[in-house]
Amino acid sequence: MNTNLTESFNAWLRNEKHHSIGNFLMEHIAKLDSMLVKHKGESNNWKGSIGPKIEENVLQNIANGEVYLITPFMNDILGVCIEMTFLNVDIMKCTCICRSWEMLGVPCERATSVILSIGHNVADCYKFPMQELIYTGSFSSLETHDMPFMDDYGLV
Repeated sequence: MNTNLTESFNAWLRNEKHHSIGNFLMEHIAKLDSMLVKHKGESNNWKGSIGPKIEENVLQNIANGEVYLITPFMNDILGVCIEMTFLNVDIMKCTCICRSWEMLGVPCERATSVILSIGHNVADCYKFPMQELIYTGSFSSLETHDMPFMDDYGLV
């Protein structure tokens, strides 16, 4: 895939983009469904509780986070010093100033540096319900009951 999002989308729907809107939408839904089913099947084969790409990201976060200076503040909030800036990580609420830990369920590099500095294991800090929502097909289906009927030639 290309790095440009628009080019990636166009390449993914290369054949479908020349069809009428109705056919394009139905073919896009079918293609997206098959991709999600494939990824769901692959996620069932994971050995660990998270996927291999996320595990790579966590290891990279650990490596990047080892160089940060950690300063304890109060109420389980620790400051991570990056250059001349302190960024807060609340270890009890599992939050970081960047909010990626909350959204993705995986600690960012600042959070991993704090977790390691207090002697905890990073693997214990994953938010599995968030990961399950991402990978268990939490996408709702698209309602198509009001769409017009298309014949084989793409005509209404």
